[in-house]
Amino acid sequence: MNKDKSFRSTSNISFHWHSTCCFFATEETVMKNTGLIFCILIFLIGAFIPVRSSISSIYGSIEPQDAAKKVLAINAKDTFVVIPQAGKFSVAVSAGTWKLYVQAVKPFKDATVENIRVVEGKSTDAGVIQLTAQ
Repeated sequence: MNKDKSFRSTSNISFHWHSTCCFFATEETVMKNTGLIFCILIFLIGAFIPVRSSISSIYGSIEPQDAAKKVLAINAKDTFVVIPQAGKFSVAVSAGTWKLYVQAVKPFKDATVENIRVVEGKSTDAGVIQLTAQ
């Protein structure tokens, strides 16, 4: 004869009988254990996600304000493209040496700004980039 039995009371307490002992498992205990397991799981997942330190950027302006289509920030590994708004631009980049290439609308000529040194966590001012007519 099987001596293992389970009973459920009306007070949300489960009674589990096993041959010689009795133990109680409440819904509160189950919820606490589930929460603990969830927290441990989130911690373990977070441990393997790389943390980006602080954000660096290059910003500046273009004259005349409506003379540029795009601004490209270029280095050995990455290229980022932004569209200037009212002649102003800002692009988030990593630390290092960058080049800006400004793609102009006609009748203006494209422009390039070389050797922009960006420090980790700092915003670097590229100044005013003056576009000239062709």
